[in-house]
Amino acid sequence: AAGVDFALRRDLHRTHAIVLGSIEAVLGAAVVTEGMKLTFGRLRPDFRERWQRAACAGVTEAPADLDCTGVGADGFVVDHEFLVDGMKSFPSGHASTAFAAASFLALQIGGEHLWADHASEWARPIAGLAVGGLLAGAGYVAATRVSDNRHHLEDIVVGSAIGVASGTAAYLIHFDLDGRARRRGADRDQFMVTSLAPLAVPGGAGAVAVGRF
Repeated sequence: AAGVDFALRRDLHRTHAIVLGSIEAVLGAAVVTEGMKLTFGRLRPDFRERWQRAACAGVTEAPADLDCTGVGADGFVVDHEFLVDGMKSFPSGHASTAFAAASFLALQIGGEHLWADHASEWARPIAGLAVGGLLAGAGYVAATRVSDNRHHLEDIVVGSAIGVASGTAAYLIHFDLDGRARRRGADRDQFMVTSLAPLAVPGGAGAVAVGRF
């Protein structure tokens, strides 16, 4: 998306904002999600199966009366890392990162082609479909985590909310609601050099520019 935008606009600042914002959206959601996983330590729906496989394989201590008949016959063995992951159900990382990326891109498309005053009438239906497709795709990813018995419903609801919040925050940091990239610091059009003087430095020479805003 950033490459296409740069090819069409030739605006490096805007492309930089898209790339940096999308990375911040996903990483922000991932960091918050992982922190909550470690804090709550909720068991996944399939944790009992993971523990039984790990215990029968000697990965963790097993009670004397544990029935291991048929366990591991399919060749799937749970290691220690996978067992520990079974205690990190809340919230869903797949849901949070999927919705973070989808929310950021949806706002990017919407701000440019859907609700902005300068949006073309012919582009609005296409943009609406694109936004809907992004959010539906993220919803599908979240739903499969429940259907695959990896998460509880509450896990994906909270994970999705984290993702939407992270994606929205990252977008608003770098763009306004009309899709214009925000500019910070010294703008070239607002800074004027008033004088240029030589500057002596150890082992060489340089110059110092004096200006005003």
